Amino acid sequence: MTHLRQCIVAISALSTLMVQGVACALTADLGAVQDNTIYEHPTGSLSNGAGNNFFAGVTGGDGPGITRGLIMFDIASEVPAEAIVTSATLTLNVSMAANSLPDTIELRRVLADWGEGDSIAGGGGGRGGLATQGDATWLHSFSPGTNWSNVGGDFSGTLSAATSVGGSGSYSWSSTQLASDVQEMLFDSHLNYGWGLLGNESFLETAKRFDSRENPTVANRPVLTIEYELPGGGPGSDFDGDDDVDGDDLDRWADSYGSNSDGDADGDNDTDGADYLVWQTDFSGQASLQSSVVPEPSTAMLGVGLLSLAALNRRCNGSLCRKP
Repeated sequence: MTHLRQCIVAISALSTLMVQGVACALTADLGAVQDNTIYEHPTGSLSNGAGNNFFAGVTGGDGPGITRGLIMFDIASEVPAEAIVTSATLTLNVSMAANSLPDTIELRRVLADWGEGDSIAGGGGGRGGLATQGDATWLHSFSPGTNWSNVGGDFSGTLSAATSVGGSGSYSWSSTQLASDVQEMLFDSHLNYGWGLLGNESFLETAKRFDSRENPTVANRPVLTIEYELPGGGPGSDFDGDDDVDGDDLDRWADSYGSNSDGDADGDNDTDGADYLVWQTDFSGQASLQSSVVPEPSTAMLGVGLLSLAALNRRCNGSLCRKP
């Protein structure tokens, strides 16, 4: 793409932003930081902390019996503390199922901290592996010394989400309760112990095998998609930190346009035309600058395009709209 075409695309995109207004809705896709399987076993000696998969449901007659998956995400590290969560969706990939008949897999919050050790289940993984130091097991939240309050894990009585899972493929869990869970975990990270996946535990051969965060196929690893809004449209446009929003901040925005997040006003980790629109709203500088830079609604679209073009041109040392 030539520099001239980049100019045209940039102005077109910014014109759309002017029509739609500043977009405050943001999305974060989180990878899991822990996952594991707890296997029904009288001594609590089985786990799969470092395995490529985790399980929910009941294995066949030669297996340990009930399996329950555990999964956790570091929400506070990816979503701003002031965010208002509007939706949450957990997406998992099933790589194998004891049978392809659909079974409901429930998602319930875990009520106590738990561990992921170095254990790896052999074969298909359904029989578990020998638990290592720090692994969660049927009896232990951290093997070998810390027990769950309840054998089989401590889970909330409130259903977070549920979906019907059959054979191999991608499945998603989403609900208003799941979004509420995420909001609470964001407000207080001490409440974030993740979720448990509980399958059909009434019959044999209902187990579903989900790909874990260690799975070699990156596209099949668990993803928690969080949609959220930021009060006031984002972190604000006082880019130079001097407690006002004026022409100096506009210069900072122009210098950062398209290259880094130093002019990020809407919290989406980049500097673009939407951040200029937030600067307009937050502007507190001299009236003369405001009247000359902040356009009336009838000319705002053109103003954003020209300012963005100027910012891009500065970054390219005046060569932006010349063909290479």
